[in-house]
Amino acid sequence: MYTQPHPESDATKVFVVNANDIGPGEGGGSGGTADPEIITILGAGAAANTANYPASGSVKRSTDITVTYGSSTAATTGTFTTFLVDVNDRESVLPGIRNNISIAQVTSANVGDVVDYTIPAGCKLRIKYSAPSGGGTLSIKGVV
Repeated sequence: MYTQPHPESDATKVFVVNANDIGPGEGGGSGGTADPEIITILGAGAAANTANYPASGSVKRSTDITVTYGSSTAATTGTFTTFLVDVNDRESVLPGIRNNISIAQVTSANVGDVVDYTIPAGCKLRIKYSAPSGGGTLSIKGVV
């Protein structure tokens, strides 16, 4: 519910807004009722490298993303370090909130971790990852 002054008097109009009726750009935080979108940030990393979200450019508005760090086999391990890249292409360490094992603020994650990040408008998420060990490849998926 929100209020707005009546333009022709001292009275105030009261509006009741159903959160399900709020669309993108209308103050609904993450954009109303859009279904979560699953994205692949890294399909199969076989050597140490870097992956970005979005792959090119930057996010248009502040974006919450839940990232799952995975591997192609149960024996494969790897380490992932996250950075925020600003409009000047400068990196700064980006902490996230790990949601599995024990909830904690982290700047580095391992295979199997699920971590929430917020990417400010005009920036992108950069994930640097180690070469996988134990056979197999690394993968990174996100939900926005």
